[in-house]
Amino acid sequence: MQIEPAGTTGSYDAIVIGSGIGGMTSAALLARLKGRRVLVVERHFARGGQTHEFTRKGRYRWDVGLHYVGGMGPGEPGRRVMDFITGGGVRWIKLPDPYDTFIYPGLTYEASSDPDKYANGLISLFPAEEQAIREYFKDAKKVVAWFSRQVMAGVVPSYLGALIRVSNLANRRKALMTTAQYLNARFKDQKLKALLASQWGCYGLPPGRSAFAAHALAAVMNYSTGGYYPEGGAGRLAEHIAPAVEKAGGRFLLKSEVTGIIVENGRAAGVRVKAAPGGAEGTAEFRAPVVISDAGAFNTYLKLLPKEVDIPFRDEISGFRHGASAVVLYAALRESPVDLGFKGGNCWIYEGFDHDRAYEENGPLLLEGRPSYCFVSLQSLRDPAATEHLVEVVSFCDYGFFDKWKDQPWLKRDKEYYRLKDRISDGLIGLVEKHFRGFKDRIEYRELSTPLTMEYFTAKPRGEFYGIALTPERFTRKWCSVRTPVENLYIAGSDAFAIGINGAMLGGVAAAGAATGPFGFFKVMKDILGRPTPSE
Repeated sequence: MQIEPAGTTGSYDAIVIGSGIGGMTSAALLARLKGRRVLVVERHFARGGQTHEFTRKGRYRWDVGLHYVGGMGPGEPGRRVMDFITGGGVRWIKLPDPYDTFIYPGLTYEASSDPDKYANGLISLFPAEEQAIREYFKDAKKVVAWFSRQVMAGVVPSYLGALIRVSNLANRRKALMTTAQYLNARFKDQKLKALLASQWGCYGLPPGRSAFAAHALAAVMNYSTGGYYPEGGAGRLAEHIAPAVEKAGGRFLLKSEVTGIIVENGRAAGVRVKAAPGGAEGTAEFRAPVVISDAGAFNTYLKLLPKEVDIPFRDEISGFRHGASAVVLYAALRESPVDLGFKGGNCWIYEGFDHDRAYEENGPLLLEGRPSYCFVSLQSLRDPAATEHLVEVVSFCDYGFFDKWKDQPWLKRDKEYYRLKDRISDGLIGLVEKHFRGFKDRIEYRELSTPLTMEYFTAKPRGEFYGIALTPERFTRKWCSVRTPVENLYIAGSDAFAIGINGAMLGGVAAAGAATGPFGFFKVMKDILGRPTPSE
């Protein structure tokens, strides 16, 4: 869809900035439950944000951000919401056990979707720490309960939110420890500490920097019943969400970038839009009594809101730590990699047991073609609809290593940039080959994205993978909330609620709920959970 000629205005019941899963969820709920006409403005040429897919050579089709999702088991709340916004059109496939495999020098551990089997496997390896291991899983549940109450404080009226925050003291200290502080206080064996923190890539910060709340939420509880994948790929989500929005009279405006949020008399009143790269010429102004931003807290408060609008925490946000970014190798294989030792779950490969040191050293080593860790996702081994053998290899790194190319046009950067991408790709392939012999020889196509790629397509500052950095400080900031100081302006997605597909989706529920009334989140969830569960 193209932007109308300059100066033309359009009026809607609500406007959503960005079509990530949070934004799409808000739009779908307003359309399905309230019959609202919603305009979703997306700078990319495809809907879905980090749930969209891209194709190469007409046959290879990769996801860009969805590798596996927790909480998608039949009857689970996240699944109920997902089924509702997609009209039950997406089938979720459970990853085989082990859903994750952690590979270290001389030690491999397979993570089971059965919580008891997971815990007992750790105890069999480290019997002297049995009590601490059992307490660890109990503490994770307590911390997630604390986090849930903190989130609720942001979706209820401000006077109730203040009361919830003041009264939510139980387990606060544990939640706001760094993951390393928690592990060091309770465990002695360094290898056990490393194993427990193996999934830090699910929230983007190593143990020494991440909040234990982030670890408990994303790595312990999120996958307590295993990981799931949408049959046919992540693109199926937008495919099944969009029709409900359009049926209610809404639309998706692609290749279009919001340049500002219109604020009048202290209230959000619409957005200004221009063509994004590859879009049609022109600018436009669209009006609506409700604006929901799925562009993240940084972009919303620092770029989209006029500077004259009083935002009491604007300086604090500008100085807050950005989230991590990553490089992603997309590879197509000539034949199935099952005989190489892959089982369908993900693999986390580490060259050592010190995650914080690996995080610090990985950037320079990655650029030299010697990565210290990577995450391997075998998309085609979990999707019955897959027709090609596809793999993604991810390794986190700082955006700063790519600063020198940020002002060069996309697809027209200098030769040094592309030589660097080849060197990084060779290094990632080499690390996987070290543990799965024959992997390298099966690659028939490969392509690498960098933090610059993420920034270009999503407009996320510095190519952030997960939005606001999940440090202990993040969990005490009121601006990490669905509500904003501007009336009728709401934040959706992971910055408003929790990370990951499930967290961002619930952030969309919270934004849609807040837009419909003081206790809208609870009413929306009650409406969804009160409906019959689609048959499997």
